[in-house]
Amino acid sequence: MQDWMIMLVRAMVMFVLTVPLIRLLGRGSLSRITPYKFVNYTIIALMITLISLGLVTNITHSIISLGVWISFLIALDYLSLKSKAFHDAINGRETIVIKDGKVMEENLKEVRFTGEELLRELRSKNVFSLAMLNLKLWNLLAK
Repeated sequence: MQDWMIMLVRAMVMFVLTVPLIRLLGRGSLSRITPYKFVNYTIIALMITLISLGLVTNITHSIISLGVWISFLIALDYLSLKSKAFHDAINGRETIVIKDGKVMEENLKEVRFTGEELLRELRSKNVFSLAMLNLKLWNLLAK
């Protein structure tokens, strides 16, 4: 069989195997994806690419390693739903950056955000005055 046909068959097989596995990882908007999930999706994509292009010699071991990787991700997602401490360790914790209309400077430094960046982000959400806000939570890993 010609090389391009082997690559085509491998790509189709990997597509059919990974679409249901990715669906198990959950749905969500790409704009709200955490860095943790972004890295994991990138690793999965690289594994699929290496298998599809035939750069990995043993396809059985490759599919098993892909399945194990996705299984671990599903297990970690489940554990983060069940345990707040585990969720905070994986996804980061929320930090209050505005309280009673006042910017919490120390917390802003903790999330590595400047005052200008905070104001720009608030303006993009149609908030033009800090007095309009009572409490603003900032996810530590979201930005």
